[in-house]
Amino acid sequence: MVLDQVRLTFEDLVQYSPRHSSSQALLSPISPKPSECNFGWRDRWWLNKTSAQNLSLNYWGFASMEEAIRVSKLSINRISARQRFINGTRQSIYQPEAGLLTADCMWRAERNILFARSNILILVSESGHKIELAVTIDIAQKILNKIEAQLSLTT
Repeated sequence: MVLDQVRLTFEDLVQYSPRHSSSQALLSPISPKPSECNFGWRDRWWLNKTSAQNLSLNYWGFASMEEAIRVSKLSINRISARQRFINGTRQSIYQPEAGLLTADCMWRAERNILFARSNILILVSESGHKIELAVTIDIAQKILNKIEAQLSLTT
């Protein structure tokens, strides 16, 4: 899969009155540690025509599903330095969340969702607590649907 096959467009987000604010290439989420990241990309969108609802869509493509899952497990401690106590130990605020999406693995921290499907790792994040969890879930599902559509073409 390549970036353009899974990346959301204005048309995909039209129900949220989006404005594309920026794009940039990204390194692997575990940089400077080595990984087999074939591509990394971030799109920032303002939803509902306001910069207060700033959404970041991060896409990483890897050589294999195993590498995407390995990097996703390592990156939960790198994409946010925030931690919390769980059963007496400090752990990442990103915690496994079963049943939210049908991805190979998934973590959630408040309104942010990190998931891997096939060889693609996705982070849907918002800052400022202005976007509802239901919206970030819906947008993550839109990306997952694009990934699934590409996977169905190869099987």
